[in-house]
Amino acid sequence: MAKDKRSGLGGAQERARKALVHANKVRERAKRALRVAAARERSAARHDRHAETLEAHGAKRAAAAERRDAGLDREAADAERER
Repeated sequence: MAKDKRSGLGGAQERARKALVHANKVRERAKRALRVAAARERSAARHDRHAETLEAHGAKRAAAAERRDAGLDREAADAERER
């Protein structure tokens, strides 16, 4: 008759091995989740920095456009006075 594998020393060793395999899987899954979370944080920070750069660039362009418009207004006023 076949021996019951779940009882005795052999069964205990098999259960312990399975528990270790499961623990390793859980630990690897947790490590992967941490890596993914860190990557998402880095991506979000990069996204924020890019948005700030675009905003600053837009502000510079707007200021340059205002200076250009002011210069054109002055030139038009000078031309009007000369007439």
